Amino acid sequence: MIVPDPDEAAPTPNPAGTSKEKWAVQRRKPQRPSYWRGAGLNALLSGAGLMSLGQMPAGFAWAVAFFVLSLYTSAEVGWAVGFVGSLLHYNSVYDRMYP
Repeated sequence: MIVPDPDEAAPTPNPAGTSKEKWAVQRRKPQRPSYWRGAGLNALLSGAGLMSLGQMPAGFAWAVAFFVLSLYTSAEVGWAVGFVGSLLHYNSVYDRMYP
């Protein structure tokens, strides 16, 4: 009859002697995107910052609204409404997603 060695049967401790529960808490949280990157994208194309946060329909709607306003009104009005509106919307979505 073969008897196992008690030293081999002992469970190995976790690194640094921590428990599994502590390792579960230490998992890496998803990194929040840069606020200013999204604001810069909104400056380049109205709604692009919202698209970078994963709000594709809202970002696409702002981009379409920007071009439609620019076509049917003056370019200055379309640009101003598109830029300011999408930036305010981006700010509120970012604050809601990442408090």
